[in-house]
Amino acid sequence: MNRNQALPRSVAIVMLVTAALAILDQPAAGASCLDNFKKRGSIFTRWVYTTYADFAEVSVRVAVDRLRQQLPAKQIEVLSADAEQGALHCRTRPDDRQRAFDVDFAVSPLGCGARVKMVLTLPPTGVSDAGLKESMCDTVNVAALAVANPAAEGAAGARQPAPDLPQPAPRATAAPAATPHSEPQEPPLTNEDVVKLVQAGLASDLVVTKITQASSVAFDLSTNGLVALANLKIPHDVIAAMMQRAHDRPK
Repeated sequence: MNRNQALPRSVAIVMLVTAALAILDQPAAGASCLDNFKKRGSIFTRWVYTTYADFAEVSVRVAVDRLRQQLPAKQIEVLSADAEQGALHCRTRPDDRQRAFDVDFAVSPLGCGARVKMVLTLPPTGVSDAGLKESMCDTVNVAALAVANPAAEGAAGARQPAPDLPQPAPRATAAPAATPHSEPQEPPLTNEDVVKLVQAGLASDLVVTKITQASSVAFDLSTNGLVALANLKIPHDVIAAMMQRAHDRPK
């Protein structure tokens, strides 16, 4: 075989290798948030951590609004949020050494849902990334959790009208009979409350007891709500108790 015949074959081999590397670099179909986690940078510049998750039937505006309202509970301060562009610029709350780090979210439309990408930038040294993958995915998944007050999410970021103030009761002609003092009613138990109890380390049976004894519940048990609970590693018996409690509540 002469040199002129060998050249096309070598070019073909290079093209095949390049195509194979491109395929391997793409995330697998159905990859989870943990599978999408990536780290780049160096000890001489900075570390940039990224991950993303796809959520069906969640619009860009709703995802941005859920992140804006629930990120403070993750110790992340929202500095700016643009629902039209699907962008949030944030910063972590200062740690015990008074260090705060930049966090950015990019939300893009994906079919009938949205893709939520998180980017965390850390200095080159002095910061441990142990458990960072799981922590970032827990944060991304709040985009699938309904906010505690569903009315606040109605217009996906639009200001809601203030409720009418209660009117004073008419003055009674006679002193009413004394009534026993009643304790203030506990607000309805939500998905976020259950997640907090589990992540605080409470045993499943204690969380189930809390669910069954709650005076009222306002669980989001839609498909997206259940997927979010599963992604957050909520035990199956706790999710089953939530579904049973929601089914048994008075109509």
